[in-house]
Amino acid sequence: MARMRTVKDVMDAVFSETNKCRVKPKLSKITPIRRIRDKESVVSAAVLVPLCICDGTPSILYTLRSSKLVQHRGEVSFPGGKFDLSDANLIRTAVREAEEEIGLDPEAVNIDLWGQLPPIPSRDGKIAITSIVSYIGDVDIDKLAYNKHEVEEVFCESIQSLCESSAMTQFRSGWSLPVFPGSRHRIWGLTAIITHHVLAVLVPTLHQLQVPHVTPLINIFK
Repeated sequence: MARMRTVKDVMDAVFSETNKCRVKPKLSKITPIRRIRDKESVVSAAVLVPLCICDGTPSILYTLRSSKLVQHRGEVSFPGGKFDLSDANLIRTAVREAEEEIGLDPEAVNIDLWGQLPPIPSRDGKIAITSIVSYIGDVDIDKLAYNKHEVEEVFCESIQSLCESSAMTQFRSGWSLPVFPGSRHRIWGLTAIITHHVLAVLVPTLHQLQVPHVTPLINIFK
């Protein structure tokens, strides 16, 4: 009889080559909680979802947007931005933005691409955001030269704590969204949706949050 895997077993193997091979084909096949209705009218953008080891613990890296910004100030996000004509593809967009925002130098850091999620619409439905999931190895937050005009703070959340703190926000209309209230900073909105999708594929035995009702509307935050 096979031994039941413990949380430690899962965490010890989460960034293994075996798990990477299992995860990679599944990322592009998920059904996003929020879907793009008119693909022809949206602007393309990409974010980097940095899987990493932080203080010896398997984690995901996040940014807290500067309170001085006009849009989305003080919100938790992943480094990213709109596709530029100079970008060869959306992977390049995510890597370029990560370098600009948090000082993640692709020449110095081995950014190991694990795959990408299907595009998810922004709040207003005008931007299609593709999440580039990559493993960036050991990270020392204190050594990251992040852009203080855009980023208030760079922080990591352990994958185990994210799984343990995941919850749902349910709205009056009946639909629900994932939220991670137990994090250093509350993770909600698009960042929570992306985190939920990544965890569901990366550690399915630990992250079993079910989002029971999916709204057909794009602009679900209004």
